[in-house]
Amino acid sequence: ATSSAGTNYSAIQSFTTAALPQGLILYSIPAQRGTALRFSVTDIKPDHYAVVLFNSNGQQVYRKDMIIQTNFINDAIVIPGSISPGVYQFQLENVNGYRKRMTIMIK
Repeated sequence: ATSSAGTNYSAIQSFTTAALPQGLILYSIPAQRGTALRFSVTDIKPDHYAVVLFNSNGQQVYRKDMIIQTNFINDAIVIPGSISPGVYQFQLENVNGYRKRMTIMIK
């Protein structure tokens, strides 16, 4: 609160944030070109990861590399405007064999 005597803050005892859902979760489906596609995944090991988008012919059309130092990822990619609308595979992978894949629609 602010008064003529100045600003006074109360002590924060604690706060809790919502837990991330288990597994690979994608937000804003269908995805829109030029906008953010958020994703989260839990229970992973710190490592070098990549998000890869594959078109319906299996060709890689996008890649984002990440170095993750925690046991979760809560991030986003911007779907390039140059990608054609259609069905794609969203894949989260690392060089040690971790691989999670989901089918998405891009408008």
